[in-house]
Parts: sequence; C-alpha cells; structure tokens
Amino acid sequence: MNTMTRLVILAAAVCFVGEAQAATYLVYAPSTVTVSGVAQEVYVATPVQAPVELAGNALTDFSRTELNRMLPDGLEGLEFSVAGTQAVISHKDPEPAVQTLDRTMGALFHTLRIAGVSEVRFRDKVLTPASFSRGALLPVLPFFMALPPARVTHGYVMVGSEVLTPRQFYKRLSAKDRAIRDALVRAMRTGGPNAKLAILDRLNEVGLRDSNAVLLPALLDPDLRVRLAVLKSLEGRRNARVVRSLEEYIDGETIPEAKTLAAKILVAAGKKDYEKYLLLEKLSDRDPNVVLEAARSLIAVGDAKLAPALARLTSHPNPGVRAIGVEALTSFSQFSVMETLLRDPELSMDVSQPLARSLADKGSGGQQAAGIVFLLQRGQSDQALHAARVAGDKRVVGTTKALADALKRSEPEVRGAAARALGAMKDAQGLEALAAALKA
Repeated sequence: MNTMTRLVILAAAVCFVGEAQAATYLVYAPSTVTVSGVAQEVYVATPVQAPVELAGNALTDFSRTELNRMLPDGLEGLEFSVAGTQAVISHKDPEPAVQTLDRTMGALFHTLRIAGVSEVRFRDKVLTPASFSRGALLPVLPFFMALPPARVTHGYVMVGSEVLTPRQFYKRLSAKDRAIRDALVRAMRTGGPNAKLAILDRLNEVGLRDSNAVLLPALLDPDLRVRLAVLKSLEGRRNARVVRSLEEYIDGETIPEAKTLAAKILVAAGKKDYEKYLLLEKLSDRDPNVVLEAARSLIAVGDAKLAPALARLTSHPNPGVRAIGVEALTSFSQFSVMETLLRDPELSMDVSQPLARSLADKGSGGQQAAGIVFLLQRGQSDQALHAARVAGDKRVVGTTKALADALKRSEPEVRGAAARALGAMKDAQGLEALAAALKA
C-alpha cells in the first residue's frame, strides 16, 4: 500500500460561508497528480457548494450525492449508514468488484472522514487509509478551525510550527497546552478577521487564565465584526480593567451598534453617564415617533460624537425623521457630512435643500460654495435668490459658473440677484457671462 500523501492546504476553512449562508465542503475523488516527476492517481479533495451550512447526517448525505455525481460510474452499489460519528459501508453483492472495494470505496471513505465521521467500517472491518492502494491529499488546517464545538476528524491541525493529528491536537487542548494558547494570542494580534472571529466564538475552549488580555486590545480592531464579537464576549464583565478600557473605547467608536453594546456593558457596571448612548438603539425603531423622541434627546445631549448616527436619519422614509436628521447635522455643525450628502442624487429635496441652506449661511470656503451652487442649480426660487445674494455679498469663491448659469433661470428676481452678484465679484468669467446675457 502507498503511504498517504500529506498536502499542506493552508485553507481558511473546511467550509467557507457566503453571504446567503451557503457553504463549501470537500468531497474526495480519484485524480492523477504528478509529484517529483511521478504521476499517480490519488484521492483529491474537490470543493462543492451547498446552499446552506450542513452538519451530521445532512452533510454525509449531501457528500454522498455529490460523490455519486462526480464518479463516472457513481458509487457502484455502495451504501452506508451513519450512527453518531461512525459509518458502516455496505454492498448488496457478497463479493463486490475489486475496483469497487478499492478505488470507489476509498473515495467514499475519505469523503465520509472529512465530513466528520471518525470511524468507517465495511461490514465488520474497520477501514483506514492503508486499506486502499491510493494515497490521499489531506488538508492541514489552522488550529482555530479545530476548536470545539468543531471536531476535525481527518487531516492535520497546525499549531504554530507544529503539524498534529486531530487526536494529538484534542489531547493537548484538553490539557490546556501552552503552545495552543500562544498560537491563539498571536492569531488575535496578527491574524485576519476570520481567524479572530473563529477564536472569539470559541475562546472559552482554550482555557486562558486572563482572557481580558486577549479581548481588550481587540476593541481597536479595524474590522467591525471583530469589535462586535469582542463586545459580546465582554458582556457581564464589570471589573475595573474592562470598564476603564470600554470608557476609552466608546468615545472613539463611530458605529452606533458597537457604541450601544459598549454602553450597555458600562451601564450594567454602574456607569449611568453612558445611558445616553442606549438611545442610539431606538434610532432603528420601526415607529417614527420613537425615533423622533430618541433623536431629540440625543441632540439635547450635545455630544458631536453622536452625529454620524443621527446623520443616517436623513435617508429615513418618514419626512419628520428626515427633518430631525437635518436639525442634528446643523446643530452639531457637521458641514463636511452635509457637503458629502449633497452629492447623493437620491437624497430627498426636503433634506438636500435645507442642508445646502445651512452650508450657504454657516459654512466657509468650499463647503459654503457647495451649498450656494446647489441652491442656484436646484433650489426653489426663494432659496436660489438667497444663495445669489450670499454669493455676491461675501464674494464666495467657486460660485461664478453657477451664478452665470442662474442668469438663464426663469425667475427674474433670481436672474437679477445673480447678475448683481457677478458684477460685485468682478470675476472675468462671470463678467463675460453677464455681458453675454445683457446682449441677449
């Protein structure tokens, strides 16, 4: 028998979960590969996608269907039953063909093992990789994928520079092995978001003496999903170290959902000053009246850090809520946010026009110009008239072209104000447009 070939597949996961909860699993089938100039047929894992995440019998049944589809002659009469983590393969013929017992059954064996089956039998005989003439390419998985409640039954587990069998890994995990703890700490510091999320979901399985030392630095992780997972892990903790870290964190957090979670922990720890942040949750309520009441209370708090959450109200379907969103941005003088919102062609006019008016009246430089230009181009008559007067009185740079275009508006009072503004600004481009309008 050939020695089983190990292929290090530093996969991010056995299954990759997509946005719609679809997942990709592995099915083994014979395939010819060349290693060091030697071509040999071995069992190779092929990714197959399921519409949903699967486990247990649902996964083994799905894997059987996919394997039957992938093999030219199907499973050639092989059947199996699964009880717990043990599977028994059977065949209706007392003496199946040799190829069926070797090539096809080997594919089924490895497919069942990678699907979570720890022991596979053919009738009364326990099968092992050595039961078949072909080797197999097995995955080497990062340790965080093997943390309970997951259970790796096939392949290898990588811990730092070590590659372990699943049995070795779980034995060392139960003994609270230091190498596993060190690998976890490194992954939380330098790993990708998927690794961190997997660890945070299984943190209690590692037996860390001080989990706060891992959790608290991750509050500054750039990935929101990681920060939310950390906050959920910190729920119920009230020691001074956690409270102090959350107080430092909450001021810099801009995402309302994360801010609210942190506030809940702090309020539960007796820090009543953070109750104001709990109002953020009400901004997502379906009842517009609840949203309005919460928004007014948040504006009254006077904390500019709340502005990003309130800015989202400008896209609310309720006009009253949109109006309070405009009020919040004006109250907190969020001119850069206003300027950005004006670029959104989908923004409702009952939002964009008052925002532009605020920029024209209270903004400066390019932000003020953006408000004036918007009102001259798209504002109602009274708003365009006001914008033209402000542009002329304050000689606002960057408004010349919009004033020149306003000379073509239908309202005579707007055209007159635009003409006076261009005359006052004495800009060559503006004067040229003014002269052309007078000739017309």
